Amino acid sequence: MQNCNDYFIRINGLLVPVSEEVYLVYYRSRRREKYYERDIKTETPVRDESGAVIGYRPSREDSFDRLLAAGADFVDTNVRKIARGAGCAVGRGAGAD
Repeated sequence: MQNCNDYFIRINGLLVPVSEEVYLVYYRSRRREKYYERDIKTETPVRDESGAVIGYRPSREDSFDRLLAAGADFVDTNVRKIARGAGCAVGRGAGAD
């Protein structure tokens, strides 16, 4: 194991010397956080042997905005019933149910 002064993590803008074990745990958890925040939400390019992009693997999580753009409707059916009873149009396209 190397000397404690060989490993640093940035906390509130300051470099803090840490042990190798603390360093590895800290950066693995940061990478895991990045994976959950970004990686599973984006499409991933699929490459052939030469490195050329041949397609895209879809994301494993859909965003609310993308679902709305695809025409998904998230209005609860109970909200629809209440709104209809009050004479209101609910959903995409006024009164489209």
